Amino acid sequence: MADTLATVTGKVRALLNDLDVQEYQDSVLLPYVGIAQSRLDGFLRSKGIERYRLEATVTVPAGVTALTLTSTPPLPADFVQPVVLHERAAGSTLASDWRGMVQVREDLANTEQREFLGSWSWQGGAIRFAGATADREVQIDYLSVPPEVALPTDALPMIDSAEAVALLTAALVCGAKGASAAEAKFERDYARERENLYATAIRQKQRRVLRRKFYHPSRTRLPYIT
Repeated sequence: MADTLATVTGKVRALLNDLDVQEYQDSVLLPYVGIAQSRLDGFLRSKGIERYRLEATVTVPAGVTALTLTSTPPLPADFVQPVVLHERAAGSTLASDWRGMVQVREDLANTEQREFLGSWSWQGGAIRFAGATADREVQIDYLSVPPEVALPTDALPMIDSAEAVALLTAALVCGAKGASAAEAKFERDYARERENLYATAIRQKQRRVLRRKFYHPSRTRLPYIT
């Protein structure tokens, strides 16, 4: 089960000894949670971790040459930019049918259409293809930006990040109240949890790369953007 905003605020109140919610209601903590989340984002971005890397499957009809947020079919609403694409015949249910697509830099507009897509490019906010003569199912591995958590039931966008966010939130609250000793302690604990989170993200990234290479050693090319 995913951690939520309520998970974070509950942990913060436990850290600040306010389990009966006399001082630190969610409305008080929310701005600090937002700052803490932004700081964690900045750290992970500086380390090259794709924090919001998701997958979506889209059926691309025959002849379609571009996918955008407003095309038919559209890209996911939280889509920012593509990382890796795979394709197979529309209607297939076999995992072994997925084939890696090659990212290219050139314009594909004048490329001859075949029964498969084969290549793609990222230009002007659109994933572009030469188009295929048959419907193709495309799996898009992409970077996303989910909405900020605002309600108690909103899920945190990164798995297992509640502890780090709660510790930094507690440090920020203590800093605002002038409790410098407590602030320093929570900052140290946050730094430890942040490094654990980073190490876990690195291991997951390495496993994902090895898995991709295992299934499609000759058909998958590393993306230009990571």
